[in-house]
Amino acid sequence: MPTRRVPDDVKTLQGTYRASRAVEHVDFTGQLPKAPSWLPKAAKAEFRRVLKYLASVGTEYVTSLDQSALLAYCLNYAAWLEAEQRLLAEGPIVTVTVFNKASNNPTGTRDSISPYVRLSQVRQAAMLKAIAALGFDPRSRESISVKPTKVKKKQKQWEAKVYNVATPTDDDLIAEYNA
Repeated sequence: MPTRRVPDDVKTLQGTYRASRAVEHVDFTGQLPKAPSWLPKAAKAEFRRVLKYLASVGTEYVTSLDQSALLAYCLNYAAWLEAEQRLLAEGPIVTVTVFNKASNNPTGTRDSISPYVRLSQVRQAAMLKAIAALGFDPRSRESISVKPTKVKKKQKQWEAKVYNVATPTDDDLIAEYNA
């Protein structure tokens, strides 16, 4: 199992930091994207569900810059959901009419796999790629390096008073990380 990546701040304190090997931090200060009006109903519901979850967790790495990846995920989700609903209604096997090539007359019927099976598989694979691109799964979330937004000193002091919590120092954070 691979070892966990050590943050650049800890490497700096340990004296092992190398700028050539550092992961470039991205400081996102943008607003959360809004669902476009042209999205299908299921895609729009998924778009809002994902953004609501991200806002509740406090995630700040999905901004309007990521809207295209989020839209791709939501559109593939809606198409996958429709394909799955069709499969539940019609079943994975459909009866097709077989035609004679020469006379183009029907010669009989045969059972075949529903085209919605393949559509479901393709849309699910595309959804999983978009999930990884956005960092929604644990493995891809580890590879995303987001620099925390700077909080004003007065705001930290106010939060410490309101929540009756001591503000941790850098030494406390490093000791917690090494523990």
